[in-house]
Amino acid sequence: MADGDTELEARLVEQEEFEPSEEFVAQANVSDPAVYDEFEENWPDCWERAAEMLDWDEEYDEVLDDSNPPFYEWFTG
Repeated sequence: MADGDTELEARLVEQEEFEPSEEFVAQANVSDPAVYDEFEENWPDCWERAAEMLDWDEEYDEVLDDSNPPFYEWFTG
């Protein structure tokens, strides 16, 4: 900045918004309260089932490594 007369110009960046289809919304939201109960009871297994739906570059050996609290590590190995 060469002098005190420098002006800052604010620019509004427009972003288009796309609403998801009703079909996508219906499958993306949890509608069964039993799912929450299952996560409460056995959440590492639930996360493992969720992880199986993803494509991984490298396989993991363990869902949750809790051997060094509070430094927990997820999907290790």
